[in-house]
Formats: sequence, structure tokens, C-alpha cells
Amino acid sequence: MIEAPEPPASFGVLFDIDDTLVDFSGAARSALFDVARVFGNKAGHDAQEARARVLQSWELVSEREYGRFLAGAVDFDGMRVARMAALLAEMDPAGRAGLDPEALELQRNESIFRHYRQYEDVRACLDRLSAAGVPVGVVSNSDGEYQRRKLAVAGLEGLAGAAVFSGDIGFSKPDPRIFRAGAALLDLAPERVVYVGDRWVTDAIGALSAGMAAVWVNRAGLTRPDAAAEQLGALPGAATRLTELRGLDRLEADLVARLVAGEGPADGRLARIGPGAVGL
Repeated sequence: MIEAPEPPASFGVLFDIDDTLVDFSGAARSALFDVARVFGNKAGHDAQEARARVLQSWELVSEREYGRFLAGAVDFDGMRVARMAALLAEMDPAGRAGLDPEALELQRNESIFRHYRQYEDVRACLDRLSAAGVPVGVVSNSDGEYQRRKLAVAGLEGLAGAAVFSGDIGFSKPDPRIFRAGAALLDLAPERVVYVGDRWVTDAIGALSAGMAAVWVNRAGLTRPDAAAEQLGALPGAATRLTELRGLDRLEADLVARLVAGEGPADGRLARIGPGAVGL
């Protein structure tokens, strides 16, 4: 007897990587402390002062320089060195420490890969979705080679087979095209996909604008942006295809199905699921 082929999945999930699956912020902070140690030794600052200066300066230059990469103005490796040069210029305008930005960036990058870890709730979440037959993949604003290596060191290399990276295709979130490219990898229409990410505009609003449902992973418990209601109001039906989670413990096939069906919070507000929060 010939067995009938399994029916195609009716919905799927795409994940952001940084600060959704992998603790990027924690790893970045640890790597910057290594930079601070080198800078402090050269510039004569104590450890606490050096750390404070590095973190403050990084905050000023990082998004700006990364934005240049996303806009296509510089390649990924060039952005990394330019970002470190901008950091040193911010901390040490006269260049008295005599640090080489390329060498220091190499050290920072080696350090950050030693610190990348998947969050504790990730493996169980992926296992639940897999057991339910829900296909998954990733869509990320970064260089493909870099992110594949990150997934591998975090023990998530299995996700690299269904992955879209902005550095590989030339456009980045929140551009709807990158979300639609991810849906195509799952062989699903965008409206049958839930996108899971930690950034409100880049991930949640971007995915909703592309026709997907969305989960805003708000691990830090941030307040909704002031413009959230207006942004959702501009996307008919979006409010009931969106929810907020404090982690991935509650992300399972049933919730995905409800969001795809537009059965999220009927009052147009975010449903907050997490410790001490009210579910859908």
C-alpha cells in the first residue's frame, strides 16, 4: 500500500535571531568589556571608568554605523572596522591610546563569538513547533556568513537551512520583501506565517506590513512605543494578528494558529503573555 504524502503545513513561523533566539546584547556587552580592558590599560583609566566610557560611546556610534551597512553604503566587514574606528574617535579623539581599530575589532569579534548563547527557552520552543509539524526559519538583518556562524556556535545551525539574511539579498527589515522571501522559503503565503522578533518597528510592524502575523518578544518588559496604537490602526486587522510575549515559553502551535486566523486580542491592544501578564 502506498502511503499518501503528508499534507503541506497550513502555517509556519519565522524568527529574528539577535535578542530573540540568541542573547546578542549580553554577548556584545561582554565583548565590549574586553575592549574596555584594552582601552583602559592603554589610556590609563580604571576598569569601571573604561567600561562606562566604552558602553556610552558604543551606544552613540553602533546604530549609526550599522545603518550604513543596512543601507548598502559599506560591506559588513568594512562596517565593523568603521564602527570600531568611530568608537575610538568618540572615546579618544586625540588618539593618545594608539589603538588600531582593525586589530581591536578583530579582538572584539573573537570575544563576542565566545559569548553567544541561545536563550534557555529556545530549544523547548523549537521542539514544540517541530513536534506539531510547524515549519520554521529565520529572517535577519545581517551578513549571511556571520549569522550562520552565530547560529552554529549557539547550537542552532539547523535553522540555517531556511534562512534569509539582508546581506545576501540586498534589502532589510522592515522592507516587506525580506519577510516575503522568508515566507517563500517555507512555501507559504505571508498571511500564513507568524514572524517572531524583539524590535517593535523592524520586526512586529514590519511583519504586519508584509501581511504576516507577528509576535513581539519583549524580554526586557519595555513599554509600548507611543506611536504603537497609530501604527496598528494604519494596518487593518493587524491588532488581532499580533501578541506580545516576554519569552518563548508560551509560543506554541495553538497560539500561532490563532494569530494566523486573526484571533488575537479583540480590543486592539497587545496581549501580554509572560510572568504576571494576562494571556490572549
